[in-house]
Amino acid sequence: MNKQQLELGLKIKGIIGDGDLDNSDNLYRHEMDSHVYDLKEESEGDWISEGKYEYRETVVEVLEDRKETGIYLRQNQSRSGSHFTDWYYQNEKCELVERYEEVVKVVKYKSICVK
Repeated sequence: MNKQQLELGLKIKGIIGDGDLDNSDNLYRHEMDSHVYDLKEESEGDWISEGKYEYRETVVEVLEDRKETGIYLRQNQSRSGSHFTDWYYQNEKCELVERYEEVVKVVKYKSICVK
């Protein structure tokens, strides 16, 4: 991430604060410095259950005038309650993250037919 991306990412992060990044019905849009900024969902984790409490992570990319910027934000979210009662949600402040790829080598074995 270069200096310009970092500065823009910090501005957007400051504007969002602890707003809900994964609420697709309320897509984030902000106009600033003659540009329009949107958030595009990159990944939304499944809820990880620990009994009464559940956790997940959402990652979004910041788009500038509908173009990718390489700026990513992550937010962790927790909820408590149950399917039988109401869920109570809590969002952590979003944080700037860097995207990277990782190659994992997996060794497997398959059956062979011997006559």
